Amino acid sequence: FLFSKFSSQDPISPPIMINTDDLPRFHRKEIRLGEQLDYGSDKTKFFAISGVRLRKSNNNNSNSRTQEAIREEIATNPHHYAAMVITEEIEHQAAILTSLSHHSHIMAVRGFYTTSFNVLLIVERMMCTLADCLELWVTRKKNQRISCLERVYVAHHISSALCYLHQNNVIYCDLHPESIGFDMQGNLKL
Repeated sequence: FLFSKFSSQDPISPPIMINTDDLPRFHRKEIRLGEQLDYGSDKTKFFAISGVRLRKSNNNNSNSRTQEAIREEIATNPHHYAAMVITEEIEHQAAILTSLSHHSHIMAVRGFYTTSFNVLLIVERMMCTLADCLELWVTRKKNQRISCLERVYVAHHISSALCYLHQNNVIYCDLHPESIGFDMQGNLKL
């Protein structure tokens, strides 16, 4: 578990812990950050990963081998991933995201690293948001507009993700087109 470094305003509440047991840890010198991506909110910042230079690992247990495979995947395709900066305002959401990112329509957390100021999660990079797609769909010519089948596809995947969250006692309070993305393969993600 990675304990929050932030001081809580409420002295009674326990510290937020982000479960990192199954996540590969990156050294901060291994990850090269690129430009800030134009999705997220004022509280959530995402940066492109412009490159990864892995250091050699000496662990040989099965969990470590799985983590090394994930690290190598990220190093091979860094443009498919982004770094999400965890701030005090979103640390609770980040803890939930790390524990529930095993659903095909929830943004997956693939690794993490720490700096002296922040915790950064390595997450799937979104190609665009639903808001971007809606803008595009509205500007299409009448005979090229989004079909009923495409609308059902989007609605089905959103409802699938929400059902998964509700089954895990999580209420998603920020559902709007800007918080729904499409990954590099075109899969919808909350």
